[in-house]
Amino acid sequence: MVRSEVVQVRFSTEERDQLKMLAEEKGITMSQVIRHAALGLELPKIERKEKKRRIPKALPEINKDLYRELARIGNNVNQIARACNEARQWGSDPPVTQAVFDELLQVLKAVGKAAIDL
Repeated sequence: MVRSEVVQVRFSTEERDQLKMLAEEKGITMSQVIRHAALGLELPKIERKEKKRRIPKALPEINKDLYRELARIGNNVNQIARACNEARQWGSDPPVTQAVFDELLQVLKAVGKAAIDL
């Protein structure tokens, strides 16, 4: 199902924190929690799986620079995603197509994986 309609809702900080905790416990998004509550649906029984993060070994200075650059790239990707979402909310075309964004995300993941393997 394609969800194209946006409904803005305001919460207090405490309410938002409760929603975030519930979503994390269930392994779903806050939007899904709100949607289920608003429509009187039962929350999914999906339990969040703990992700095992690979802790990198002590990094040489060159790798630290690489990680900083990856963080900058990730920040740019987030800004692109935000611009796309805002454009959609206002009914205009996003600045990049979904295909371009998906390709960029795949490249970023591949570079990140390669950096871990260094």
